[in-house]
Amino acid sequence: MKRPLVFLICCCLISPCASLSSDRAPLNSSPVTLTPDQAVAAARSYGRSHKDRYSSKPKGKTSFEVIREIDANAQTREVARQAREAAASLHVKVHEEYLYLSLLERGGYLILQAQVKTGNALMLYLVSTGADGRPAVEPYPLRGKEISGLVARELIAKNAEFVGRLYDTPLADLSKLKSSFEGGYFPEYDNEEGESFFAAPRSLRKTAADESAVQELAGLMGAYMFWWTRDAVTMPVYAANPIYALKTAVDKHEALTKEFARKNNLDPNFDYESFWSGQTAPKLQNLIAGFRRLDEFLESEVQPHCATQTFVVNKSLSTIGLDVGLETYLGKDHYEVVTEPALGVAWRRGSTGEWAVIGVLSLAESSDFDRE
Repeated sequence: MKRPLVFLICCCLISPCASLSSDRAPLNSSPVTLTPDQAVAAARSYGRSHKDRYSSKPKGKTSFEVIREIDANAQTREVARQAREAAASLHVKVHEEYLYLSLLERGGYLILQAQVKTGNALMLYLVSTGADGRPAVEPYPLRGKEISGLVARELIAKNAEFVGRLYDTPLADLSKLKSSFEGGYFPEYDNEEGESFFAAPRSLRKTAADESAVQELAGLMGAYMFWWTRDAVTMPVYAANPIYALKTAVDKHEALTKEFARKNNLDPNFDYESFWSGQTAPKLQNLIAGFRRLDEFLESEVQPHCATQTFVVNKSLSTIGLDVGLETYLGKDHYEVVTEPALGVAWRRGSTGEWAVIGVLSLAESSDFDRE
């Protein structure tokens, strides 16, 4: 299914944090149940017995490599306990297929399968140990065109670093991340297909606004839209049911926006998107000032939760790239990496080999929320 910039649909919709795991990081606390060799063997066995899961069956020998090791310790096990408890109290389903609770309780690995002859990446596997003591495996096929295994590994690591910075940066400072975007600027778009967080419609060029105003508004609007993703990750229930956490965050985002509108004598049902069109320079400056106040209000609501161990642990889970693809949009190739909760980042490699972000968006479908 074609997804321009990975972004088919969007939900209608702080302080520096330590990392739970790192690329091939050594285990320095409670050891995982599976060794790397055992995890690779489990992924290999799964691949042999579930060949129907491949979009195209691999030809020839394939290799399996651990590209990320997820540690479990007393802190992660406590977050898992709280997640199960929260799910029970909220009467929502525990999504064991995410393997997040298994990873927090017993650790695990992200494994890349590649074709030996070509070096092309084929599949990603999350491998952990289930409650029954047997290996638990969840496969993630790569999408689109063929991707080099080396590129996939590099891109997953680069994406994890960028997404971690997104979660750790207060809303007021997210505009500083524009240096990670292609050309060092937030992108512009002409229609809904190109729309994303941290982007401005090209129509703003028709106003008397200067480049700095357009860029500032893109950053403020992106921070406003990213809020619900970060808020979901702060919730104790997140590791048990990311979909429920995201839906709750989206609802809270809408309620807080209306609360802000009432407190500032605005129509609580106004449409922020309508402000993009017909802006004059003075009105644009007023809009920038308004969004700055709104982001400050939203930050005050989420920031205390970002200082918790729950956020630290959930954030690390949310940097694991699982859905990876290479596709063409408007005649140009771009790479796509999706992490939970449904956060998509589109990347392009520059002429000198550097990676640059070209788009960020929530990929959650409203139908996902039916699976709570």
